[in-house]
Amino acid sequence: MIKASVSLIDSLVPRSAARALGRASIVTCALALVAGWSLSVFAQSPAPAATAGAKHRVVIAQFQGSAGTRVRSEVLERLAGYEDVEVVSLDDLEFAAKRGSGSPNTAEGRAKLSAELGIAAWLDGRADGTSAELTLKGPDGEPMAEVEVDADSAAQLPSQSSARMWAAMGGYLSPSETLRRRAEAEVLRAQKAAAAQAERERQQQAAEVERARAEREAAVQRAQARFAAELQRAKAKVAARAAEAERQKRLAQQGGQQRSAQLLAAAQQEIAPVVGKTRRGRGAHKRGAERAAASRWGGRGDKADKADKASSEPVTPTAAEGGVSPATLRWLQQQKEYRAPVASSSVPAAR
Repeated sequence: MIKASVSLIDSLVPRSAARALGRASIVTCALALVAGWSLSVFAQSPAPAATAGAKHRVVIAQFQGSAGTRVRSEVLERLAGYEDVEVVSLDDLEFAAKRGSGSPNTAEGRAKLSAELGIAAWLDGRADGTSAELTLKGPDGEPMAEVEVDADSAAQLPSQSSARMWAAMGGYLSPSETLRRRAEAEVLRAQKAAAAQAERERQQQAAEVERARAEREAAVQRAQARFAAELQRAKAKVAARAAEAERQKRLAQQGGQQRSAQLLAAAQQEIAPVVGKTRRGRGAHKRGAERAAASRWGGRGDKADKADKASSEPVTPTAAEGGVSPATLRWLQQQKEYRAPVASSSVPAAR
């Protein structure tokens, strides 16, 4: 601002005059210009308490009621502790009123006195027994703040009224208190904003934790579902394999029985000639004995002739009759599907 004022003066003052006045005089003029501008701006500002260094002039009127004097004294004592609050005495107010500025008991008189003495606020009150009412008004008579006090006892009424008054009206009475409360409000807002941000972050973290937990639970459920499906498929495969093994077992048993029957039939066909020769030999021996007996006793050999005729017919022996050779039995025992039957009698050697 000073540099701009010096440049302005240099442009307005001729060079010859500037050399005559000197540089110091020009700077002094610039300072005077800035000071005048600052005073004009300050004069146009409506509130005398706009700056923290200025004193705020207030009037504490006479309080009505039986306890009004004691409550007013307590209020004055509290305001005396703030350097930026100037209490206009009642004597100065009365003197100004006598000069014709107006009565302090009317709204018009208070407006005139406020303009003349620079009064920013008027505090009225009434106190009786254990209750009090305090009202802070502006120069135009409009209420700025109101307080109602109900003390525990008459002795505590002044102190409680003073404390309640300052809590409700301190921001209007003291510029420094206004700044302090604004700073506290800013700090409180910052704390609330930080707490809100922390709460949002906490909620986001909680949401992320919950989302991660839900994802883990979903993954576990999917894994359990896959395991159950795999187990079901494995059980189905086991059941299918068991059924197939049973079927193969039945087929093997059926095949073994058929194989045994085939082997038995082949063995019977192999030993049929041997059994036939053995039977014919035994029958011929028996018939020879019968003929010999018949010839000795004079009988006929018709029965023996019939036996010779029957023995000449082909006979198919069975394994149960014992007409199996030892070599054939050994061969049959080597076959797993076949178990040779027990012979009823040993096979006699052929004669």
